[in-house]
Amino acid sequence: MSPVSDPNDSKVTGRRRTSAASASSAKVDVLAGPAADATATIDAGDGRQIVVTDPKAIKALTHRARVLAIDELFGSRSTRTATELAELTGLTPSAMSYHLRELERFGLVKRVSPPEGVVSDGRERHWRATGDSVMTASSGGQPTQLTDYAKTRLDAYREKLIAEIEYREQNRRADSESHAQAYMYFGSLFLDEETEKEFLQRLSELEEEFTARSREAEDPDVPRRRTYYLLSGLPDRSRPFPGEKGISPIPYTP
Repeated sequence: MSPVSDPNDSKVTGRRRTSAASASSAKVDVLAGPAADATATIDAGDGRQIVVTDPKAIKALTHRARVLAIDELFGSRSTRTATELAELTGLTPSAMSYHLRELERFGLVKRVSPPEGVVSDGRERHWRATGDSVMTASSGGQPTQLTDYAKTRLDAYREKLIAEIEYREQNRRADSESHAQAYMYFGSLFLDEETEKEFLQRLSELEEEFTARSREAEDPDVPRRRTYYLLSGLPDRSRPFPGEKGISPIPYTP
């Protein structure tokens, strides 16, 4: 799930949700070197979660190519070369290498040896994510970097959505009997406070369930493909619950 639901808890890749508050009671190892004060590693129970707090590190993520590289490396849990990631992002290998070095500087990726069985001439490095998931968390500053990052991620998802719409339309014209699954739902619900919490919690649990099943699927004879998704629940801030604290209500347009 990729929600940006709270400036203090902004998860950005599809893994188990761990809030910044609960992180204080988990094992946290602050990364040394150039990544110090930028990221921390948390043992989230089901993997190493990389938490990005430094505004400069979050700003470094507001780039389409870096978002795609992060998604590929954290999602695949495997290694990729700059050339492979360049093909994914549409950049040159040298430009992609620069972006990978920037991500390395903030402790998000690292250079590793080629996987076992992979023949390498030694001229190109392999890269791997430094954890199993990544999230951003406010360090108390202005939310500019977080909002810019949210826009970058939404733009990347929008590209995939538009491409999927065009693909399905072309297939519909070629095969009128084709019935594809729905790929996006829009709507709103009127919920009381407890039901709202239950709704968001069940969305989170559903994502966690299928994330676990995705990790556990190891049968090489069963074909699999990556499925992109976006789960988000946004409360109507123009209608705060009685006694709810916060800034002035946001005047949403219906």
